[in-house]
Amino acid sequence: MDRLDSWKKTEERDLDLLCLLRGLCMQWKRIIACAAGFAVLFGAYGIYTARAGQAAAAMPGSSADAEGSLTKEQRQEVADAVTLAKETDRLEEYMEGSVWMKLDAFHKNGVVSLFSIEGATRRTLPKIVEAYVIFISNGGLADSLKKAGSKAADIDSRYLSELISVWQKSDGVYQVATDDAAGDVKAQTLLYVDVAGTDDTMAAGLAKDIQEALLNYAPKVEQQCGRHSFSLVSSKGNVRIDQSLQAQQRDKRAQLKSSRAELKAAVDALQKEQQVVFAQETGSDLEWEETGEQAGSSNVQKYILLGVLAGIFVYCGIYFFWYLFSDKIKNEKEFKMYYAIPFYGSIAIKKSLRESRGKENGVQNDNLPEMAQVLNRIRLVCMKKGMERLCLAAQFRLDSQERGCLEYMAGQLQAWGIDTSVEENMAGKVSAWEPPAQAGAVLLVCKVGATTYRMVDDGMEFFQESGIVVAGAAALEMV
Repeated sequence: MDRLDSWKKTEERDLDLLCLLRGLCMQWKRIIACAAGFAVLFGAYGIYTARAGQAAAAMPGSSADAEGSLTKEQRQEVADAVTLAKETDRLEEYMEGSVWMKLDAFHKNGVVSLFSIEGATRRTLPKIVEAYVIFISNGGLADSLKKAGSKAADIDSRYLSELISVWQKSDGVYQVATDDAAGDVKAQTLLYVDVAGTDDTMAAGLAKDIQEALLNYAPKVEQQCGRHSFSLVSSKGNVRIDQSLQAQQRDKRAQLKSSRAELKAAVDALQKEQQVVFAQETGSDLEWEETGEQAGSSNVQKYILLGVLAGIFVYCGIYFFWYLFSDKIKNEKEFKMYYAIPFYGSIAIKKSLRESRGKENGVQNDNLPEMAQVLNRIRLVCMKKGMERLCLAAQFRLDSQERGCLEYMAGQLQAWGIDTSVEENMAGKVSAWEPPAQAGAVLLVCKVGATTYRMVDDGMEFFQESGIVVAGAAALEMV
């Protein structure tokens, strides 16, 4: 060991990882502040890029430019996606507007009206029946109901036709059309018209309107197809379970779900230029603006999260390098590892705006136990070495709490017969070296996080050269 550096145990300072982690955890407020600052910066950049992207996408001619840059295969992919989007839109529109899809298949309300066609010949009867069937099935009846101001006039003709079904019975057999038979023999047939509604009131009202519409349509059929008599025989309401309706509703819902999933997968697979063309061809400007806003919001959130992580990483990195290259004494363990000077302990001083409350002679009451331990160790060393005068030498400027603490210690030591004085700023004031020299013995007082190794070394060199006995060291720590 070097004779001049006899107060040192080693020339190298080891890195205490546990102390490093503890110190880093105590910096949590600064870490949060740094993370918040980086989050704001990154979030602002994310908002800027998102708005810039939306502005670029909204520029006139951007869609044409994007379409011109597509290959033949890419244009075909867009065309397939557009077709699928239109089919999905039409299916969604149907599911939304169709009354048939909203009926309760387990409690289906309906009315069956029975009509009789008489007085026609076997030659003209098929044409007459088909005229009524076509009028009912192909939307003519629905249009007539809407023109007549029916209660179901607000329902689209396409959806109204779904609620009406028709069939006929001739010669005891249900069929759509009668046999083609020659002759003028008089014949008759029965025509059944079944109408469904969301409730019994709707079904009954619609059935009544249909009866009137068919009776009013009869003269036109007679004029076109031949003489006959068309009359209402009976009308009966019913409630039943319709399993075919249930199966149809399930199939449509499954088809819509499958179409949506397929469309989403197709659009997600498109590149940005393809998506621009797709948005224009489907006419979904508003939808794509919302999608762009959602995407921009997602990107901003990613930037914010990245900013938080970057802020934490940057602060931890700065703290690590500061800890690695800092010359300040960070804890008593580090002092003991580096110096051979007897160390009597640390005294924690709590930061408080109300310094006078809970103190005795400028010392907080909860500090007295650990201070008493340090004082007893100092007294025993002084008794053992016969030191009657002692200087508490601080290498830094003392604030009111720190000075009060050291003066309290000096008062206790004087009560035990040890003449004790307090000196501060030993490193920056030449006159401060005189009291230690007069006392002949010093207690080196350090401040964790403020006193540097250079200060301690300079002080020890002076004490050694001046023949001043260093009784040991103690530390003050602000918590």
